Amino acid sequence: MSARIYQPKSLPIPRGMTLRYLGEEIRPSQAFDVLYAGLDSLIEGVVESYTAHGRKEKMEARSRVERELKEEYTKWIRWTNKCSDFKLEAQIAFDDTSLRNYALFPRTNFDPEGLKKRPSIIWLRNMEGGNSLVLREARRYELNSFVAPFVRRTYGNKFDLDVTRQFYTDTCNTERKNTSKREETNTVRTARASSKPSGVMFLPEPQLLAGLEKMNEEGWMGRLTPQPFAVDANEDKWWYLRHHISTLVADVSPTMEDLGNFFGQMQALGLIEELDRQMIHYGYSSEGNIINYDPDFMVHSTSDRLVRQRDFDDLRDVMGREAKNLLVSFDLIKRAIDVQREYAEQMGITKQTLLDYLPTSVTMEPFAKVELHRA
Repeated sequence: MSARIYQPKSLPIPRGMTLRYLGEEIRPSQAFDVLYAGLDSLIEGVVESYTAHGRKEKMEARSRVERELKEEYTKWIRWTNKCSDFKLEAQIAFDDTSLRNYALFPRTNFDPEGLKKRPSIIWLRNMEGGNSLVLREARRYELNSFVAPFVRRTYGNKFDLDVTRQFYTDTCNTERKNTSKREETNTVRTARASSKPSGVMFLPEPQLLAGLEKMNEEGWMGRLTPQPFAVDANEDKWWYLRHHISTLVADVSPTMEDLGNFFGQMQALGLIEELDRQMIHYGYSSEGNIINYDPDFMVHSTSDRLVRQRDFDDLRDVMGREAKNLLVSFDLIKRAIDVQREYAEQMGITKQTLLDYLPTSVTMEPFAKVELHRA
């Protein structure tokens, strides 16, 4: 069993943030537009190549990505390489009374031919050194034209589109814009499970994080995602700050028990990562437990076979490919998973428990807040 080299540490909590572009105050959504709008045509082409009907249409769309749209990516990369300063800056006030200045930079380490969406993070580099932060955009992706085709590629008719719609119905409610924050909080509905045998439903990141945060507040379980500090929101997205996290595959050597604790809790809640499991998504939190900092493509199921066997098979496959630098024992991981899942069940956690905490609309209500434009 490998020895953990991670040492938990106390990190300052952001309380206020002012974002500026060319000296003018902006919102987080505008920062993402500044850095990533140049990728939109490429993204549109990649999505079309995955969702087009018919082999001929798919091949034509893929050819267009490889031939024409890569030029757009090349222009964007040249722009990022040329820019040492993107004219985006942030000033952040912390709970330790410090006031720190940051420069904002885009993420560039992605495969352009597989880019189905804008990058969801912006790097915040401390101008004085140390204490790097991440600004993340948690999105409720468009259901019919984006989510459904990708989920069906993995789960076929097991995907329950109808029950997944519960997380999108409020986008059609024009009256929602006129409700007060208090009324909006009081009318948040919780989720229901798929009624299909071995069915899966897609969980949008905004609602998933809200549900996990509520459970964490009540002491049900350990943290599975980084602590988010909410900055801004609209009907389909919310933006939050988090501390930078070192990845397992690059920086630390996890114990099999820590891995099993994480995946055991996921199984207990009925969460499946098969749609987008990558080892670079895992790291240690400041509290010393493993977390996933990119939870935007997860599904939920009450099926034991899908949750316990199929997802573990995917874990074994992905870890075998992507974590070759880690000393891994799947027998030890499986044993720790079983122990953690059984413990969760003894505590009263079932695959329904998370659904009782999931809001069906996008809300900032359960999160620690960062006051925008108040650094």
